[in-house]
Amino acid sequence: MSAPDFLPTLSAGSHDAEHGEACVMEYVSLLAGEEWSDRPECTHELLAHEARTVNDLLRDSDRSRLVPLIGRLFGTTDDSPALRARLRITPGPPGRGSAGTCRAGTGRRSDRTR
Repeated sequence: MSAPDFLPTLSAGSHDAEHGEACVMEYVSLLAGEEWSDRPECTHELLAHEARTVNDLLRDSDRSRLVPLIGRLFGTTDDSPALRARLRITPGPPGRGSAGTCRAGTGRRSDRTR
């Protein structure tokens, strides 16, 4: 893996690799040596979704607070019971994908998913 030529500035939304800006997940894809994407293969889909959401909701002046968390998004693709417990996710219904749903602090499926 080669080092990137530059490190982009964090900003809201989706970006092209050559414009010098990136959302937090595009940044992860760059540092992971993956193809430029806001859905890198090295990050659990639920964590990636939450990171994109937080990235886009933060003010520009606060977005740099995400930088220390970038390294924690690597290698989270294991969909094991242990990871689900750490994230407090319940398995999704059969045939509806693997992401499941969560309810902060309870580990129970949210009422809105029933």
